[in-house]
Order: sequence, then C-alpha cells, then structure tokens
Amino acid sequence: MKPAGWPRYMIAKRLSNGQVAYYWNARNGDIKRGFSLHREPLGVDYGTAISRAGQLNACLDAWREGRKADQSPEASRRFGTIDWWL
Repeated sequence: MKPAGWPRYMIAKRLSNGQVAYYWNARNGDIKRGFSLHREPLGVDYGTAISRAGQLNACLDAWREGRKADQSPEASRRFGTIDWWL
C-alpha cells in the first residue's frame, strides 16, 4: 500500500544495495498517443522524487488537455543537477 500523497505514475524499486529508488513512468496509452516522456529516474530521495513527479504529472496533464506540453518543465536540465541549479 502506498502512503497518502503518493504521486501518480511514481514507482519505487529496491536497488541491489538495498536503497529504494524512485521512477516516474507514463502510461503506455499516453506514449502511444504521442507523449514524448516515457520514464524518468527520480533518484533515491523521497522528497525530491515527489516534487519531480508532481512536475511531470503537471506536464502530462497539460499535454492531455492539448496545451502542447510534450516536454517536461526543464526537460534539458535534470532536477537537482548543476545545470538545473544555474
């Protein structure tokens, strides 16, 4: 059972070192209809993962509404990287 507030399309997987890593994974139906973001690693920090999953879900919702948002916010700059920070 997922905790309250778990973002849509966020999944957790246990890594070989025992840590839990989070991923965002769009539905296959959306991908088949042309949504360009398929899967994105969100890292091992739960708070950061929830934040990024929220951004990606907002992007997906905008795309579904036809607002031409087929790229995630700051798609070229991964959240939490030096490029993102600058």
